[in-house]
Amino acid sequence: MASNLRLLGNNIKRMAEKNRLDTEELANACGFSLSDIHRVFEGRLLLTPVQICAIADTLKCSVNQLLVKPEGFISYGECMGDFKNPENEDKILNIIDDYIDLVESVQ
Repeated sequence: MASNLRLLGNNIKRMAEKNRLDTEELANACGFSLSDIHRVFEGRLLLTPVQICAIADTLKCSVNQLLVKPEGFISYGECMGDFKNPENEDKILNIIDDYIDLVESVQ
């Protein structure tokens, strides 16, 4: 599930950049705070189907386009180098996401 959220977030961010839509504009148009839209980009905010549809409408794309792995996409953890086993990438990114959520919850 976490990797699907990361894929969705990555696609939303990519589509916003493609449409030259400022992060703050996207957040406002979809009813998110700036902090929440960054969590969406990172795949750390669970979205409802209604929210996904609203984002797709704002980005003038289909929901399907937000859910499909882009051509040439290799990894979410590009700064970590290549993973020989893709399952390890998901495990490590999930641990990082859980840690960030924990830190944010106590601040």
